[in-house]
Amino acid sequence: MSNKDNGLLAIRIGVSLLFIIAGFGKLTGILGPGISGFSGMVFGSVILAWVVALAELLGGVAVLTGFKTKCASWGLAIIVLGALFKVHFPAFDASAPMTVIGVFMHLSLLATLIGLSLAGSGSHAVKAD
Repeated sequence: MSNKDNGLLAIRIGVSLLFIIAGFGKLTGILGPGISGFSGMVFGSVILAWVVALAELLGGVAVLTGFKTKCASWGLAIIVLGALFKVHFPAFDASAPMTVIGVFMHLSLLATLIGLSLAGSGSHAVKAD
């Protein structure tokens, strides 16, 4: 158990909780918009809303457990890119602090996911990759 493995575990826990809660909220409407509310944010597509919500939830669980972390991190990174280009960049207003924070938060999350996809899960994992 090295410091690197402990650090990767801490990163996996933090990142995965964000996606598990977001996916759960999109699926159930608890702590999120639910499928019907979220579908309006993804081009009005209920199918795409289901795909993204399930990918967030299951990808978050995969990252948390360390199962196929590299693959799950790339998938979640694609979702973050979608959120950046569909929601955050179009609404960006340098004079509105919350839009700036939203962009930087998603860019930080994207960098973290890319780092996980390159580093893998470490030794504290169901199945290291």
